[in-house]
Amino acid sequence: MSNPSDFTVQVCNDRDIVISKAEAEFEVTYRKEAYCAMLFASEVLQNDFDESKVTLLAQAWKLALDKATSLGWLDPPERKRKRRVRPELS
Repeated sequence: MSNPSDFTVQVCNDRDIVISKAEAEFEVTYRKEAYCAMLFASEVLQNDFDESKVTLLAQAWKLALDKATSLGWLDPPERKRKRRVRPELS
């Protein structure tokens, strides 16, 4: 299993986390979507993707999840509750 320090983690465009490992010719991009607190992997099932990269993909997911969490990307949106104004009882 690879050491997480063997990977490069980059944040791009305030919505993408790119995880790469040059020695393995591996790169995956995780994207934060505006409508939900999730990351989506893009281009994971490329033609050159094979089962030998499954471990790398699992490690990359953990790194992306850690980075997104540290950036607050996966925090649920705060629900702003409007207070009802109650009429004063006299």
